[in-house]
Amino acid sequence: MRLRHIEVFHAIMQVGTISGAAQVLHISQSAVTKVLQHAKLQLGMPLFERVRGKLYPKPEAHRLFAETEKLNRDLQGIRRLAAPAIPVQLYLLTASHAPLSHGARELAMCIGATACALLEKGCA
Repeated sequence: MRLRHIEVFHAIMQVGTISGAAQVLHISQSAVTKVLQHAKLQLGMPLFERVRGKLYPKPEAHRLFAETEKLNRDLQGIRRLAAPAIPVQLYLLTASHAPLSHGARELAMCIGATACALLEKGCA
């Protein structure tokens, strides 16, 4: 399984629906469905049973969820650590005179400068 499979699988297990998983992950329902289908192909077995439009986890899904729980938590932790890099990248882009309006450039510079200051202090 790929990390994306685990992420989508955990979202489905937690919220119980493909549409709910899509909302939590900020992706489309069709993207969730495609990832789930790909995971099923790689594993060689379905993880969910669909009854009247609702997904029910199979016993294999419960076992897989338990086995991948720590990995999923670690993945979320890595994403939280990487999050401060986004304003810094925006700051670097605007500092290099990326084509932004004057107001957008000032806002990005302010956000990026604040993020850089927090990173230097170790607050982020």
